[in-house]
Amino acid sequence: MNKKHTPGPWEAVIYKKSCGNIRGMVVRNDQAGSFVDEIPIAFISELKTGTNEATANARLITAAPDLLAMLRRITLSCILEGTPYEDRAIELINKAGGRS
Repeated sequence: MNKKHTPGPWEAVIYKKSCGNIRGMVVRNDQAGSFVDEIPIAFISELKTGTNEATANARLITAAPDLLAMLRRITLSCILEGTPYEDRAIELINKAGGRS
């Protein structure tokens, strides 16, 4: 499966639903006015992890598009300089793109 992810930037917002007592963090696209910002990328529940861990997980997920972009830039530099990390970096980029 080789599908593109939802483009960044992403943001994490608090999600509270009074019926059913559902609480957590929603990660969504941060493009104001876009239809995509209404479709959650991820929901991180507070039920088992608690608020602090759910918030930390949401921040990590929110950073994913930027982390992947930076890894791509660093990998290009590694390839050009011939460093020993390029193979692992390429594996991680492929894994993020569904090509593992």
